[in-house]
Amino acid sequence: PGNRCGTWEHNVTGSSNAANNACTEMFANPQAQAEIGKLETAVFYVAKDPVSGRPTLYRNVINASGASTGGQALVEGVESLQVLYGLDDVNPDGAPDHYVTANNVADPSQIVSVRIGMLIHGVNATGAASDSAPDTDIYNVAGTNIDPTPNDGLRRRVFSTTLQLRNRSF
Repeated sequence: PGNRCGTWEHNVTGSSNAANNACTEMFANPQAQAEIGKLETAVFYVAKDPVSGRPTLYRNVINASGASTGGQALVEGVESLQVLYGLDDVNPDGAPDHYVTANNVADPSQIVSVRIGMLIHGVNATGAASDSAPDTDIYNVAGTNIDPTPNDGLRRRVFSTTLQLRNRSF
């Protein structure tokens, strides 16, 4: 709302799009002061909750001017958050050839998917006698092995999902 192009013509002087087309007839409403999109960056991280002392998933939103909302607690009991990037760098067909960590991404344009894994423990005691059993498991969270504190009696599960990044050119 507030601005749109009425006619696009190829190779015309003026503001052009990626296909080298220019808008020759612009409809605009300066009173509308439309906001087409708001730029924000969301940073997700795991930290201890200052009150409960439990590991918690937090989100910090940073707007275009650099102002931050500060850490907002989202989910209590998240012990680990891991992210892997699916690269389509062998045969450009839109499918990931392999997954790597952020520091191993040489060309971000080759990222076609993201794999997110979380290790989460229950925060509500069940009262069962088995809650005191030692946790001797090693958990694979999106390619990272996590060995939690033994003998803490917490029940853990790994959750993971893979997201395809759409509208990527090949």
